[in-house]
Amino acid sequence: MSVPKLPFRKQLAYAAGMMGWSIMTNIIIVMLPFFYLPPSNSGLVPLVPQLLVFGVLNIMSVIAASGRLFDAFYDPFIASLSDKSENPRGRRIPFMKRAIFPAVLFCCLTFYPVVKRESTDNAFWLVFTLIGFFVSATTYIIPYNALLPEMTQTAADKVKLSSFQQIGFVLGIIFSALVNNFADLIQRYLHIVNRTTSLQYTILGLKHICGFGDDDPCFYNRREEIF
Repeated sequence: MSVPKLPFRKQLAYAAGMMGWSIMTNIIIVMLPFFYLPPSNSGLVPLVPQLLVFGVLNIMSVIAASGRLFDAFYDPFIASLSDKSENPRGRRIPFMKRAIFPAVLFCCLTFYPVVKRESTDNAFWLVFTLIGFFVSATTYIIPYNALLPEMTQTAADKVKLSSFQQIGFVLGIIFSALVNNFADLIQRYLHIVNRTTSLQYTILGLKHICGFGDDDPCFYNRREEIF
């Protein structure tokens, strides 16, 4: 069965899915070291000990790597499950829909430490939330990327949709890079004194535009009746 041409508004909806994923992933990359091991003039307090593992690796590097290491084994697993899926609603969308809420939840929890001071408890908490986040984000992004060739007919359509996708990715980077700027505005206009609280509010607010994925049936597998 040939795939009907994807309307422009649905191409934008698909690109928005990448923007949401990019915002969350880049918030983790950009803000995690700043939030847990902040510079002295940031108005934040250190939340994990500044320890070296094996005398070489910073503890934050080890924590971040733990989530990525688990994710590296999970990637091919979820790809295989998605390819083999026989769900009547499509091979991709059901995985994506189930992944949205836990991805947003774990991303938020990452910036809510269990102890509001320097503690190894926060280090263990970070390992838990990062593994949960990367697993959830992978469960979304692998099927999401696999959707692109299934929604297009020609090479030109693929290039166009891929370009929109990359624009969404870049916009996500821009939003995540502006977290501290948004936090400044929140502190100024909401009269919040605590810098940690303003950053948490900012990250929670950005999650409202991270509703990546779409329930629209135009995103279902091309073997189905999608319009």
